[in-house]
Amino acid sequence: MGIVLITMDMSIKEVEVRYDNKCTNDEGELVNPCVVDFTVDETIESPVFFYYGLTNFYQNHRKYLISRDHEQLNGEIKSVDDLDDCEPVYRNRDVKTPLYAWGNPNEPLDPDDPANPCGLVAKSFFTDRYELEDAAGETITMLEDGIAWDADVENKFKRAPNSENV
Repeated sequence: MGIVLITMDMSIKEVEVRYDNKCTNDEGELVNPCVVDFTVDETIESPVFFYYGLTNFYQNHRKYLISRDHEQLNGEIKSVDDLDDCEPVYRNRDVKTPLYAWGNPNEPLDPDDPANPCGLVAKSFFTDRYELEDAAGETITMLEDGIAWDADVENKFKRAPNSENV
């Protein structure tokens, strides 16, 4: 078993690209959108897995972990008054940035509606987007399904029945 693992490990290729230091202007303000080009100098056989890493982002911090409503995350619709343990984000306006309907960037959510999800999870939504191209400049399709554990999808984080509207 050890030899198989070593052989598999030797075939893994990694490319690391840091881009947080490439997305600011001369005043230190974030540039949006930020486009970072990089080239992979060797052929990588499929399947290719794409990962990103974050630093100074503490999703295991106690306040982050307790700042959520488990029933809401399990798909239950709740009013602001019925949300538990969501400090500091109970309403959409508490996120401090405009929020839009699922799949519709032109439809802003009502700032007074309950944040869904509520709590610090709502403030830490990762919005970076990635696009890969092959040597000919053709976009490589990246599959986004099947990336979450089945237990999380089926038992822990369900979409609310009216999720298109929240």
